[in-house]
Amino acid sequence: MRLRILAFVTSFVLMGSGLAFARPAHVDPESLRVQVRTKIAEVKEKASEARVDDTPLPSTPLPQTPPVETAVPPAPVVVETQQGSIQDIVLGSFPWPNRQKTLSVAACESGGWSRDVIYGPREGAAGERSGFQIHPGHYDGRWGGPPIVKTLGYSWDDMWVPEKAAHVAWELSRHGTNFGPWTCA
Repeated sequence: MRLRILAFVTSFVLMGSGLAFARPAHVDPESLRVQVRTKIAEVKEKASEARVDDTPLPSTPLPQTPPVETAVPPAPVVVETQQGSIQDIVLGSFPWPNRQKTLSVAACESGGWSRDVIYGPREGAAGERSGFQIHPGHYDGRWGGPPIVKTLGYSWDDMWVPEKAAHVAWELSRHGTNFGPWTCA
């Protein structure tokens, strides 16, 4: 019985791969081996007869591209506050492990250190506030997570205070190690 099942499975697999052959009702294992070997030999023979065109492709020169000039990054915009620059406030608030990444995310999220984004009244499309664009879901917990803003003892209006928004960003970023929650990360 095992041989009959093996013969059926083998014939099914071989037929699926294009190696079809006639299968009698009672398959003799030796006969099956001979049929398979014959089919394999036929396929090998056809494959050996196939020729690949060895004609070389015409050589056409690749179009020359002008060299890429390295752009000099613009000098960072420094937004002065009574306490110093906003960058100093952000970086001085917590020991951010990647200070450049922190500034890059905040600069992008704030629209290039735009004062009306950092201090209000301009909010993001979903009501985000501050240079870090803290989403209202982090205040009211609408996403099912803890309301981090409230947990830290801040009001929603406190997100216009850079030091407090930086504290929320510090917590959201897992102490500066994960900027995944930000679009500009």
